[in-house]
Amino acid sequence: MQREDFEQQLTALLRDAGPDTVAELTDTVIACWNGERLVYADVSAEGTGALAGVFELDARR
Repeated sequence: MQREDFEQQLTALLRDAGPDTVAELTDTVIACWNGERLVYADVSAEGTGALAGVFELDARR
């Protein structure tokens, strides 16, 4: 699956699921719909659930 297709499908799922819905992509990466666009974020690896930063998905991630 191409990245663009993945993002389109993930966006549709999260947008339809409603606010505060998060997709856990890995142990430390999540995705969510912020009401305007798909947002990816790193989550603290320390298990606190704190966001460690927002990023754009690209070939390196």
